[in-house]
Amino acid sequence: RINKPLIWWRTHLTDPIRNYLVKLWPGSLIALVVVFWIGVEIAIFGYPLLWFFPADITYSIQFTSALIMIGLMLISVFSALAYEIHK
Repeated sequence: RINKPLIWWRTHLTDPIRNYLVKLWPGSLIALVVVFWIGVEIAIFGYPLLWFFPADITYSIQFTSALIMIGLMLISVFSALAYEIHK
């Protein structure tokens, strides 16, 4: 949708929600990258969690961070669309 208006999104996102998502845009992307880096480090090395927790708790923390990443991805996409509409 390069150089095309986002009419459907503009009509279905109300102004308060769109303004809130615009404010979330840079922060959600930064949070996604940070959680991704931490998740990759834990997945590859297992540190520092394995110093303090057993493996099953480390796996559950890794699974929880994966769910958080999925949520942050969705928020990042919707906030990016709201940011483009707001411009």
